[in-house]
Amino acid sequence: MMLLFICIYMGMQLLNPNKGPVDTRPYTDVLKELRKLNLDEKDVEAAAMLPLYNTKINQAKTEKKWTQVEFDQHELEGIVLVAHAKFKGALSRAGDPTKTSVVHKKLHDAWTMMQPHYQKSHNLPLWISSFEVAQDSKLKTDKVSASSLYDNIVTDLSARNHTEMVWGLFQGYPAIDAFVRLTGSQPGFSYWFAAFLLAFAVRLVIYPWSMKQYRFGRQMMQMQPYVKEIQEKFKDKKTGKIPTDKQAQASAETMGLYKEYGLNPLVGCSSALLQMPIYMVVLSAMTLYQFEFVKGTFLWMNPDGPHKFMGMNLAPNLGQPDQLLIIIYGVSMLVSQYLMPVTDPTQIKQQRLMGIGVSVMITFFMFGYGMPSAFVLYWVFANILATAQALYAYKMPAPKLEKVQTLPGGVRPKPGFMEKLQNMMEEQAKSAAQPPQEDTKNGKPENRVDPQLFGKSGSQKSRKRK
Repeated sequence: MMLLFICIYMGMQLLNPNKGPVDTRPYTDVLKELRKLNLDEKDVEAAAMLPLYNTKINQAKTEKKWTQVEFDQHELEGIVLVAHAKFKGALSRAGDPTKTSVVHKKLHDAWTMMQPHYQKSHNLPLWISSFEVAQDSKLKTDKVSASSLYDNIVTDLSARNHTEMVWGLFQGYPAIDAFVRLTGSQPGFSYWFAAFLLAFAVRLVIYPWSMKQYRFGRQMMQMQPYVKEIQEKFKDKKTGKIPTDKQAQASAETMGLYKEYGLNPLVGCSSALLQMPIYMVVLSAMTLYQFEFVKGTFLWMNPDGPHKFMGMNLAPNLGQPDQLLIIIYGVSMLVSQYLMPVTDPTQIKQQRLMGIGVSVMITFFMFGYGMPSAFVLYWVFANILATAQALYAYKMPAPKLEKVQTLPGGVRPKPGFMEKLQNMMEEQAKSAAQPPQEDTKNGKPENRVDPQLFGKSGSQKSRKRK
C-alpha cells in the first residue's frame, strides 16, 4: 500500500506541479543565468532552474518554429550546463576525505541527468557537438560535448563505485563482482547468470520468512468460514452490511477468534517488512556495479541483435534499458502477486486488485526511469523463484488449524512482542465495543475511580462518596 501511495503521489506531482509567479524572461536570459550558475559551480541552483529553461524553449519552439533537431540541441545544452556544474562541484571536493559521499552523490546526479539523453542521442551527431561551459580543472576547456562529459562522469563514478560502501556495511562492487567472476566473467553468460545467482541467494536467505508467510496465508484462508459467521452475526438483514455501532464488537470478536487459534494478522505484514532491507541492500550493491553490466549480453540483448521489436526499444547489453524485458518483468510480477498469500481473507478481492495496481504502476515507472536491464533481469529471476516457492508451498499439506493449548495449570507462555501488540489491539477493540455504564439513580454515566491510581487515601475517599 505504501508503494502504491508513493507512485500515486509522484504521478500527481508530475501532472500538477506547484505553480509559482510567472517568469516572463525569454529563454536566452534564462540560458545566460544557467551559464553564470555553471561558472559559479552552483549546481543545486542550476538544477532548480532547469525546468524553467525547458519550459521557455518549449515556448520558443512554437513561436520560432524550430525543427526537432534545433529543439533537441537547446534542450541538451541545458542538461550539459547543469551536469557540468555538478561534475565541477564533485572535482573541487574530490581531495577532501570528509566529502566522499557528497562527491559520489554529485557524480551520480550528473549521470542520472544525462543518461536519458544518452539513450536518445548517443548515435546522433548532436551528441558530439560542443557547448560553451566554464573551464574546469580536468577538461581544461571552455567547450565540451555531451559525449566527452558523459564519458568523464562515467569513468570517475565507476572508479568510485569500486570502494563505495553499502549503508556503511560492506563494499557492494566486490560482492557483485564475485558472482560474475564465479563463471569466468564471460560476456555472454557470466553477467546474466550472476543476476540469477544473486536472486537465488536472496531467495535462500529469506526462505524461512517467506515460507512462514505462505503458511500463515493458508491458515488465514482456513479461518475465513469462521470470520464469515461473525460477520453474518452482526450484519443488518436489510442492508447486508455491519452497522457502524456494531463494527467495534465484530472487530473485537474477530480478534478474539484469531487469538483463540494462535494467529496474529500482523505476522503476514511483519514477514514482508523483514525482507525489505535485504532487497534494498541488494539493489544498492547492484547500482554500484551498473557500469560493468555493459560488458554482459543476454539472448536478444547484444550489439548484433535487433534495435526494435514491435515498436519497443531493445538494449544492446545488460547495462542499457530494454523495454521488452520490462514487459516480461510486469507479467512475472502479476503472477507473483497473484500467488502471494492474502493476510485478510475478508478483503481478498481488494488485496488482489491492489497487487495488480502496484504491478502495473511499477512497470509503468520502469519505462520512464531507464533502469539497466541487469536490474530488471534480477527482479524477473526473483519473481520466478518466488512463484516456484509459492507453488511448492501450496502443494504441501495445509497446516492444521488448531486452538492454542495452555500449559499445565492454565498458565500461558510469556507473550512475545507481536502477541502483546495483538492483545493491545484486542483490548482497544473491546473497550470501543462496550457502551459506558450509566448510574441507575440519576441516569448519568458512573464516575469510576481506580484506587490504584490514587493509593489508599484515594480509595477511602471514593468509598465515602458512595
